[in-house]
This record gives sequence, C-alpha cells and structure tokens, in this order.
Amino acid sequence: MLEVSGVTVERRGRALVDGVGFRAGAGEFVALIGPNGAGKSSLLKAISGEWRDVGGTVAIAGRSRGQWPPKALARQVAVMAQSPDMRFDFTVSELVGLGRAPHRGESAPSADRAIVADALAAVGMAGFAGRSVLQLSGGERQRVFLAKAIAQVTPAPGVLPGAGSLMLLDEPTSALDLAQQLTAMGAARRIADNGATVLAVLHDLNLAAGFADRIMVMTRGRLAADGPPNEVLTAEQLSAWYGCTVRVDRRAGDTARLISI
Repeated sequence: MLEVSGVTVERRGRALVDGVGFRAGAGEFVALIGPNGAGKSSLLKAISGEWRDVGGTVAIAGRSRGQWPPKALARQVAVMAQSPDMRFDFTVSELVGLGRAPHRGESAPSADRAIVADALAAVGMAGFAGRSVLQLSGGERQRVFLAKAIAQVTPAPGVLPGAGSLMLLDEPTSALDLAQQLTAMGAARRIADNGATVLAVLHDLNLAAGFADRIMVMTRGRLAADGPPNEVLTAEQLSAWYGCTVRVDRRAGDTARLISI
C-alpha cells in the first residue's frame, strides 16, 4: 500500500530525514517511535506531501504520489497533524464534515452526515456534534481531528476505511487521558483490521506495544529498527536509543510493559 524509498529531508543544511525507506501493507498498523528530534514528524510530512522539496520517492497503492489526481488522493489519504490549530468557531460536526470535502459531488449530503456521526462515535465524541470546537479541551479537540481524518477516508456510512486507505497520524494521543488513549488507538486498530494502512507517530511505548503490528524506530533521521514489538522493544535497545535506563517487564499473556527508571 505505502512504499517509501530513499526519502531525504534537508533544512538549513541539516538532514532531518536521511535516506529512509520502508513498505507498509494493507491491514498494517505501524508505530513510528524514537526520541525527540529524530525526524518522525518530518518523515510524515514528506510522505503526505506537505513538504515537497524532498528527495526519494513515495508510492501509494502502486502509484507515485505525484501521479495521483489531488482529489482522488485526498479520498485515499488522511493526515492528522501533531498540533492541529483551529481559530474559527465551527461546531464539532462542521469541522469533522470538512473531511468530506474530497467526496463532494459523489456522496449524498445525508451520507456525509451519517459518516460524520460514525466518525465521532468511533472516537467517543458522539455527544459533542453541536458544541463549538473553541470550547473543547485539548484532548477533546484532538479526538475531533482524529474523527475528521477518519471521515475523510470513509467510503460509505456504516463502513470503516478499508484497503486502499492510508491514515498518517502524528502523535494522536499526546493530549489524551488513559481512557481516551484506548478509545483512539482502538479506533485506529479497527481501521487497520479492516484493511487500511495506519502509520502513527507515538511517544507512548506501551500504546505502541499494545496496538501496533510493527514498530519502526527513528534516530538522527534514520531508521534504526523495524520489526514486531517484542523484537524491537527490548530494554537494551530502548536504553541506547533514548539515552536513559529503560526496563521492559514481560508477563505471559500480557503485552510488553515499558518503564523508564
């Protein structure tokens, strides 16, 4: 579904991303982790096309990103930015409805409204449709932007995004409490299970271990590791990558628990 080859991002003479390449298939939830400044968000911006002056190639569903008509690409690929900004007094449903813009003319208004409602329900925000986004907490607003991304790549009411859809999520849980984190990651996991490709930058290693199929680690602009959580998330490797002592407590039948000490 997603093929990245030799992607390089340079700013002011410094390589933020240095020759990164990988593949992520349909139905995969890939977590991108690493210390601050490792190049994770820069890589997502290069993949999404937000940053165009980059080296290397990005292909989506077998076609290079530049070969996609913009409207068709927007129906396939949704991006949730790290710190989405909202200065206008939209209602929650109006904001999530902006994600349906690429479908206008091909999707009935009633279908769009149903998809918006489905997306809000998926992130635990069903009762907030009429609220002003300017009155929401940071965590609530973050879930609304996740709902907008979900609505953008949803093909029809009552149907999760599936094969051919790509979701790029940059720290989607950074402002969420524990229960909200589980709700948001649960939604992303269900979407991947339905055939979509999910690539998410995460700082919470427990969430990465519990929800992702694969973990990719970036350090100093390069991929340092790529594999299943139990192979990548070892105490020795994490301690080296993050520059602190990390303890990994594994228990039979449980996901890895990662504790920095």
